[in-house]
Amino acid sequence: MTIGAIGLALSNVGGLGLGARMRASLAALAAVVCCATSAQAAEPIQFLICQPGGPDLSREQTAVMDGLFRYLEREMKLDKGRFEGRYTNTTDGCDKALKENPAVIFPSVPIFVEQRRALDLVPVAQLRINGQARDHYYVMVGADADLALSDLVGKTVMGTHLDSPRFLSDAVFGGQLKADQLKLKPVKRALRAIRRVIRGRADAVVLDGAQYRALAGSRYVEKLKLLHTSPLLPTPPVTVVPSRVDADFGPRLGRALVGMAKDSEGKKVLETFQIEGFQSTSLQQWAKLEARLNRL
Repeated sequence: MTIGAIGLALSNVGGLGLGARMRASLAALAAVVCCATSAQAAEPIQFLICQPGGPDLSREQTAVMDGLFRYLEREMKLDKGRFEGRYTNTTDGCDKALKENPAVIFPSVPIFVEQRRALDLVPVAQLRINGQARDHYYVMVGADADLALSDLVGKTVMGTHLDSPRFLSDAVFGGQLKADQLKLKPVKRALRAIRRVIRGRADAVVLDGAQYRALAGSRYVEKLKLLHTSPLLPTPPVTVVPSRVDADFGPRLGRALVGMAKDSEGKKVLETFQIEGFQSTSLQQWAKLEARLNRL
């Protein structure tokens, strides 16, 4: 019986003059059907992976994302198909996707810094790299460049992690240089920025740890030199927007992510993303970085 049919039945019951107890029973039945229908029609949980400079998954994106979503659904005891979402590796793509109100966001650290308070983001897990949840950022220049960090004032700096001037100025540059003193040119791929620096079309490139380590053994490494290394900074967190999920959703998601590296199926999913795994985190673990940014 549909909800509309139950409503019609209730109106007919009133017309026939049946007892109040019967009418109350039918009303309760209508409420049960209504709630069951609402649960069945629950909207998908939108999951956004927002990593400027990440690999191009244009062809494999659907299969890769589906593997992650189906795994998390099984581990969290959710209905199949409950997770939906997208992966984007450009700043513009992130900006557009954030307007679609995702409930789960896996942002780069600069985007997290910019969006945490606006969206009330709560970290539930953190990317693990080389066994820890901290990594450096690196500023590189041409091998023949005779520059100090302060000499970059007024010069062109490129990279995939230029989304947050505050993070760039205070975390990456350690307060020694301000983003508004530079000509910032964000790019989709770090390799493009590296080539521009080598060819003299840009003065410096900002690389995350993974991009920096990927240079080892390449033909580019001898054409660049390291100008500055940031302090150890947090790796990207997986976050939830509390107003868009149930109260226990975040902890459950965090446990599922942390557990991925402990079973064979989870490891396969991690391999498709070319990441080591996740570890537990909390807002308190970000307090030191936020305190530094606020102080500077």
